[in-house]
Amino acid sequence: MWLPLAAVYAEASGNVTGVDIDSEVVRAVDSGECPVDGEPGPPEVVERHAADGSLRATTDPEAAAAGASPN
Repeated sequence: MWLPLAAVYAEASGNVTGVDIDSEVVRAVDSGECPVDGEPGPPEVVERHAADGSLRATTDPEAAAAGASPN
């Protein structure tokens, strides 16, 4: 799953959009919930960055790429 790495990137860069085919995973991440079990740390990071808008999720890879920045 992409989420633990995306959470680390959000912590470092403040602008991450993850793509998943599962709309429930997207809903959970956008709500600040972490659907990954057994990993220490991601739940708090996902909650914090979803709340401040620096971590988002979508089922649309083209939309994610269109919003990507080069840094």
